Amino acid sequence: MGRGIGLAFATILYGCLLFAQDGKPDVFLMDASTLVAARESFGRPDGVFKAAIEKLLNDARRAIALKPLSVVQKKEIPPSGDIHDYLSLAPYWWPDTSRPGGVPYIRRDGETNPEHDTAGDRTNLGKMIDNVGTLAVAYFISGVDDYAQSAATQLQVWFVDSATRMNANLNFAQAVKGRNEGRGIGIIDTYGLKDVIDAMQLLKGSRHWSKTLDRGMKNWFSAYLKWLQESPNGKAEADELNNHGSAYDVQVAFCALFIGRSNIAREVISRAQARRISAQVQPDGSQPLELERTKSWHYSLMNMGILVNLALLGERVDLDLWNYVDGEGRGIRTAIDFLLPYSLNEKEWRWKQITPMERDRMYPILRIAAAKYHDAKYLAASKQMVSPSVQAARFNFFLPQVPVPGMLGSLVAHALKFADQQLRRSIAEIRDSTRFARSTMPDGSWKTSEASEWTSGFFPGALWYQYEHTKDPFFKEAAERWTAGITDQQFNTGTHDVGFMVFNSFGNGLRISPSETYKKVILQSAQTLATRFNPTVGCIKSWDNQRWGYPVIIDNMMNLELLFWAAEHGGPKKLREIAVKHAETTMKNHFRQDGSTYHVVSYDTTNGAVKARNTHQGYTDESVWARGQAWAIYGYTMTYRFIRDERFLRTAERAANYFIDHLPADDIPYWDFMAPQIPREPRDVSAAAIASSALFELSQYAEEKNLRAKYLVAAEKILGSLCSAPYLAEGTNSRALLNHAVGSRPEQSEVDVSIIYADYYFIEAMLRFKSIQEGK
Repeated sequence: MGRGIGLAFATILYGCLLFAQDGKPDVFLMDASTLVAARESFGRPDGVFKAAIEKLLNDARRAIALKPLSVVQKKEIPPSGDIHDYLSLAPYWWPDTSRPGGVPYIRRDGETNPEHDTAGDRTNLGKMIDNVGTLAVAYFISGVDDYAQSAATQLQVWFVDSATRMNANLNFAQAVKGRNEGRGIGIIDTYGLKDVIDAMQLLKGSRHWSKTLDRGMKNWFSAYLKWLQESPNGKAEADELNNHGSAYDVQVAFCALFIGRSNIAREVISRAQARRISAQVQPDGSQPLELERTKSWHYSLMNMGILVNLALLGERVDLDLWNYVDGEGRGIRTAIDFLLPYSLNEKEWRWKQITPMERDRMYPILRIAAAKYHDAKYLAASKQMVSPSVQAARFNFFLPQVPVPGMLGSLVAHALKFADQQLRRSIAEIRDSTRFARSTMPDGSWKTSEASEWTSGFFPGALWYQYEHTKDPFFKEAAERWTAGITDQQFNTGTHDVGFMVFNSFGNGLRISPSETYKKVILQSAQTLATRFNPTVGCIKSWDNQRWGYPVIIDNMMNLELLFWAAEHGGPKKLREIAVKHAETTMKNHFRQDGSTYHVVSYDTTNGAVKARNTHQGYTDESVWARGQAWAIYGYTMTYRFIRDERFLRTAERAANYFIDHLPADDIPYWDFMAPQIPREPRDVSAAAIASSALFELSQYAEEKNLRAKYLVAAEKILGSLCSAPYLAEGTNSRALLNHAVGSRPEQSEVDVSIIYADYYFIEAMLRFKSIQEGK
């Protein structure tokens, strides 16, 4: 195999990136959050990336001292007579000593002829890929400009400059002397070019990345994609059934994505389900076409890594190869599970392997599997493979940090300790109990609001939750002070959000520390909220403005909890009737057939008819605003808690199913499920936290066992992601618990900041998780 395959595991997650608005690389294969975390850890004396950064910089210093490499540096002239054509010899073909001149060569599978490394361009190609990758990553992490300049120069020489560039073909790759001038399977020599694409995207933040170089690189890869698809060698490689076919698909998909032809990538990856996974993996997970080789472990693992890369690329075109399983059980996870016991030396490998096993090459695959399948066994297995060489490997910058359910208890415990730290700091910095944390400013400090803003109840609510968890009087005293600051809102008839304001503060206070004063405030607040109900419309009015006349937003479902509770604790029974009617009307008019929701429905007050269905904070009227969908799950789950009416349970389930089924791989939604620039759109941890908390409760109500399991697993997966980098604010300047929330993207308000209601529901979700775990 070519050096590119040898690099496959060292750069298995390396992907094509652009810089998103939040400063993270927008990646195909690599985990952007981990890469940014590595950059942020640069210069620190300790940390998980210390060994990897030290080796990276040593490698970069060596790479920057080297002269640029080119295909014109080889001694042989290709059969075409053009020195710019790539040339290499097949690795496992040797001179036939029984014939004059040794030709035609004969095959000795698994035994590499030294000519493979000394003749042609293969060695220089591998060095170029490795040097450019090293320099680009070193530049991204360290910010040293010279690394970017050196990498850009190397790319210019190999791909762009007319005197030195490689022609965009592999007509003469892996030739066999005396038999052919080149073969389709030689295309695997350039598998590592995916790393060049990744490197280029990292370099785009540098002043050395010129428009000329960018255009030249896109032209080269466009020409190469055309050759891959149309040449006889390309078509032959596409028809290969083993790792060659898989690697061909990765190259085509990567090139297509790089030049903006996502339709091609999607077509190739879609076909890979049957053409690669079902064709290569047996129901027991074995890969027969790789097992028949003399290096069966090597090739089984290599193809496994290639299939993993296909699945990662699939995420970019909305194809889930991770969970693809055919009718007989063939799938990526099946193949990983087959290799797992052999990688741990729990079983003896019984197929031919003429070189050492190198079991630790399974490490990155297991780390990825732990993140994608949320299964602790893969993470535990990977830990058994940790060694100094693994700790120093470049893939440490790219492996996902998403936790698995088996770890969730410890992650939640850690996050709650972090909450203790952050809330104490916030109390000390805000001090004024008439000001309420709302969202963070660039320096990480809280922008505060008055009690009359809809978000005011979340800060004291979070303090009450923290007191409930810790039993520390410090948090009780603080919760009481900030709760008292909201007292006057019990008479605020100008907002539908008096429920958010009062029930999150006084409601939690009453539940945790009973008080007649608190109860009176809650009962009065419910009466106040009820004044906004219009019986003709059948809903509580949301906003007082002229744009919609009588608007009702999906968020308003959340305020019904105040009415339900008050009706059960001494308030007029009419409050319950109002809440039920609002839920019924919203259920009828806010939901689409697929379970998604509209944000705003405007009514005619003369007859209650719907005048319009719009959005205010979503992408378009017909898109699905993520936080609105989360409000729907929570609101109808809560309604069912008070009103055991199956209509409301089914509505909650419909909303939940849509939300879960449209989540990205790490389970944190983009601000709108239909935002146009996904995956370069901002995530919204507030939607994730609200949904996680609601799903924990919904999992206790669903009647079908499979739905209960679905909702509990989803709640745990979302919570696990929130507890991990990059979403947990630990190590950043934020005073909050979570990073990456979105207030209103259309208004460019509170975009990609920390927001207090995300923290509130995050703590609530953690406490609900603990309660379920403890059987309460």
